Amino acid sequence: MKRMIATCSIAMAALLNSQAFAEHYEFRLNADGVGLEKPIDLTGEACREIQSKNPTMSNGVYELTINGEKIPVYCNDGWTLVAAQFESNPVMWTGNMTNYDPSLSSQRSFAIPEGKLPKHSSFAVGRGTDILIHALNRRYSTGNIGRTVVGDIDGSQYLVHRLSNDYYGAHNPDNTLAGSFTYWNNTLTVELYKTNPQKGSVLSPKNDFTWAFSPLHPDPMARGYAIDGIPLQSTLEKFAWTVWVR
Repeated sequence: MKRMIATCSIAMAALLNSQAFAEHYEFRLNADGVGLEKPIDLTGEACREIQSKNPTMSNGVYELTINGEKIPVYCNDGWTLVAAQFESNPVMWTGNMTNYDPSLSSQRSFAIPEGKLPKHSSFAVGRGTDILIHALNRRYSTGNIGRTVVGDIDGSQYLVHRLSNDYYGAHNPDNTLAGSFTYWNNTLTVELYKTNPQKGSVLSPKNDFTWAFSPLHPDPMARGYAIDGIPLQSTLEKFAWTVWVR
C-alpha cells in the first residue's frame, strides 16, 4: 500500500510539472478518493466571458484571445483592466504596452490600444485593482470622450470627459472649459453629477475630486489629480489610476 501511494504521488507530481498540465484542472474528492476532472475552460475574448463559464473564478491575470492575439489581462469580477496610470511613468491613453504588466506589480503604466480592447458595453475606473465607479452602458474609447452623463450600479450619476486639446476647470465638467494650461489637456475625468440647483443653475459646480488623471503634466505629483473624493496634486502616489471594461 505504501509503495502504491508513493508511486501515485510521484506520478501526480510529474503530471503537475509537465507541459501536459498546462491547462487548468479541478481536483475533486469522490468515493474513490481524489480525482482529476475535466479541464476548466479559461479561454475567451473578455474576462466577462471567462467568468460566465466559471462563476467562482478568482481575480487575477488570465489570457484572452483578441482578434487572434493572445493577451494576458487582469480580471476582476468579469471586468478587464485596460489601462493603468502611475504618476511616476504615465503613458498616452491611446495605447502603450512597452512595459505591459497587467498584475501592476512592477508599477509600470500601460494602456491597451483601441484595436486590442476586449468586447464590452461598459467601462469603469478605479484605484489599483479596486474598481470605484462604473460607467454602465457606455463604451470606453482611448481617444476623446465628450462630456457624458453615466450611471453607476447604485443609481449614482457621474460626468465623464476627456479631450486631447482642452479640459474643464478643476477637472469638473460642471465648470466651463479652461484651456489655459496645455499640460492639463487629455485628462480623463469622472466627476459626481449634481442635480441640486445652486444659484438658479440646474447643476451644482461644487468640485468633488471624484477621479482624474493628467498624463501630460510635467510635475509627477500633479498627474494624479484626484481620486475617491481626495485632491492629490501635492503628493506622489504609488498606486495606479485604472480603467476597466466589461
